[in-house]
Amino acid sequence: MIALVDSGVANLTSVRLALLRLGAEVTVTADPDIVRGASHVVLPGVGSAGPAMAKLRERGLIEVLQGLTQPLLGICLGMQLLFEDSEEGAAGGGATCGAGVCAAACSPPSVTPAKAGVQRGNSLAFEKEALDSGFPRKGTEEIFHEPSSRRKPGSRETDGGAVGNRGTRTCLGLIPGRVELLPAAPETPVPHMGWSRLTLERPDHPLLHAIPADGYVYFVHSYAVVPGPFTLATAHHGVPFTAIAGRDNVMGCQFHPERSGPLGAQVLRNFVGM
Repeated sequence: MIALVDSGVANLTSVRLALLRLGAEVTVTADPDIVRGASHVVLPGVGSAGPAMAKLRERGLIEVLQGLTQPLLGICLGMQLLFEDSEEGAAGGGATCGAGVCAAACSPPSVTPAKAGVQRGNSLAFEKEALDSGFPRKGTEEIFHEPSSRRKPGSRETDGGAVGNRGTRTCLGLIPGRVELLPAAPETPVPHMGWSRLTLERPDHPLLHAIPADGYVYFVHSYAVVPGPFTLATAHHGVPFTAIAGRDNVMGCQFHPERSGPLGAQVLRNFVGM
């Protein structure tokens, strides 16, 4: 049984349906005992790190998540919470998914590049084709985010406490690293909303089985993790950032696999099969 953690700050319906389509048994829960006893655990999340950590603490889930030995997958904000610290929300910062943006972009019944703020191209027609195929069609590349710079965000040093003395908020600490605000530029606005190409850094990892080397996945986020030793795949939005991370039984996707067509479904299938 897969425990889909109801953190109080997550879009659960689309993730649950994506897992059910794979034939998985899924229980939406905030019960620590059910989470602890599940074969797999999925931690989705939208919004900001501060409120998300507060909800997990309120529901008695922080120590439970930190003690899991079964496969754990974080999605979007849920992936960021797996790391040590986040700049987000510690000093009045914005939300991972743009908060209000997420209400439209991360919620059922569907997400389209047009709804997510991508203005160019025949995005409604493209959305159906992209979700069916997992790849962009010729002539719509302009609505995708491509590499434009190799510069990196700042330091990945972390801080202790609920809010650190460098303006960071402590997260679950299951994967070393720090979540930082993506740098905005005219050609790469923040939040990053749209389809970006994956680069596989660890193609031999079980989570990446049968994942194409140049597939596209769907992102809605303002914060990201600088690539490091636990990065399994990267994407670019002005800078390279961690798109998939993994350390032992703990894994995360910065993108929304439930919104990323066949490629996203394969990532979830690989996780369910662990």
